Amino acid sequence: MPPKKPGTTSPSNFNNKLPPHNVEAEESLLGSCLIAADDVMPEAIQIVSPKAFSQEANSLIFQAMVDLYDAERPIDQISVSTELQGRNKLTAIGGVAYLSHLVANLPSSVHSTFWAQMIQSCYVRRELIDIAGKIAGTAYNTPAAPDAKEVIEEASLIFDQVWGILGETPFVITDLVKQQSDSPIYSMKVNNMSIRISLDDFLDFKRFRKHVMGACNFVPAKHTDAEWVLRLNRMLKTVKVEQAPPEASGNYEIWQAAVSLIKDQPFIETVEEFEAGKPRQSGNRIYVKASPFIKAWKQKLKQTGRQVDVNLLWAIFKEHGAADGTTRLGQKTVYGWHLPLSALEDNYRPPEPPEEVWELL
Repeated sequence: MPPKKPGTTSPSNFNNKLPPHNVEAEESLLGSCLIAADDVMPEAIQIVSPKAFSQEANSLIFQAMVDLYDAERPIDQISVSTELQGRNKLTAIGGVAYLSHLVANLPSSVHSTFWAQMIQSCYVRRELIDIAGKIAGTAYNTPAAPDAKEVIEEASLIFDQVWGILGETPFVITDLVKQQSDSPIYSMKVNNMSIRISLDDFLDFKRFRKHVMGACNFVPAKHTDAEWVLRLNRMLKTVKVEQAPPEASGNYEIWQAAVSLIKDQPFIETVEEFEAGKPRQSGNRIYVKASPFIKAWKQKLKQTGRQVDVNLLWAIFKEHGAADGTTRLGQKTVYGWHLPLSALEDNYRPPEPPEEVWELL
């Protein structure tokens, strides 16, 4: 029988082991929530969910606390016991006596974040063990094949679940400040790393996630649209508002890229140059063909690490008095954007979006 490779352990050695858990951390976090919910809950719900608790009673209690918090109702022994009684779960968690036990045995609420992280760590390891068991079951139960392709493919589908556990990091958002301007941005700390982000990027979780990955060098845990809306509602309850200069806006940076793109090249006169995306002045307005201009605009933003979609580019263009439409250029009908020449000036304040037809060429 060949010797084992260093660091490997037979699965049979784990049969008598309990799954990773930390009951003391679970009870301490729940006790902290009962006596200092306003301080503890905002961070706790960003780190753990009810399913992270190993004990069913603790999971039921934390679920009641989360629901009370979302409903902006107080969280204490009375409100939690009443909520559980209404769900016919009070007896299942051990009654009022267990809630009193959580408070009486709490060492201190100061370390609540640490306890939440310990609970999440145990949950992650339990999930890994479950996934590993599914892969082992696949290896045992899949019919043998000459190239083992079938079992590998099935196991890889199961293994993909790991990325939802280890490949993503639970994150806590603190020090949230809304910097008020024409295009407001939000400054915050994500796991103690400072970032600034536009409102559009903050509201869309996919864009927020991509921004954090670039700025903070970790992959934030995924959220569904509904989960992100709920989390935003929680965070925005405590947001601070400050007045910010226009240059503080995330959209301001995007707009300045468009301005420089127009200013850095002379206005043209020929149809061919216009078709290539170069700007043309006609009267007091600037005209650009949409598709090549958008391509050049996005490329310029990419050099600064920004990636934005066409809808956001158009929205920002429109904020500065732009309109869109079609016009005849020679024998062709083209689609493009046009905006007032004054929009390129410093300290420009956009008027109402114009309602006019194209008069180019």
